[in-house]
Amino acid sequence: MLRLLLVFFCIGLAHAADNPPAPGFNVAGSDPKAIALADEVMAAMGGRANWDATRYITWRFFGFRLHVWDKWTGDIRFEQDDLTVLMNIHSKEGRAFVAEKEISDPDTLAAKLDHGYRAWINDSYWLVMPYKL
Repeated sequence: MLRLLLVFFCIGLAHAADNPPAPGFNVAGSDPKAIALADEVMAAMGGRANWDATRYITWRFFGFRLHVWDKWTGDIRFEQDDLTVLMNIHSKEGRAFVAEKEISDPDTLAAKLDHGYRAWINDSYWLVMPYKL
């Protein structure tokens, strides 16, 4: 058992330089096997450096919601049916369009921005979940 833990610890150390822990993460209080697995997942997905260097990501969630995300600025474009939302996920400010017509009513705009933000939160969670290990 001790030998197995040592192997996982060494694997974790080998990948630690490529995948440093997040600020505040308690390495000493964590399972070495879990850390090694998280590091292996990160390496299999291209590594931390590539993730950090990636600025734009676009994807469709189950084929019906389009997302375009600028990771560096937090700007997103969200499209679903005839709704298009252009907003910043940090400030939650933006614009929304229905059938290519910009929404000017403040309450309707707030609802559409909230819908786009909630969809982004849900859909991006599933996209980037492995990076959260």
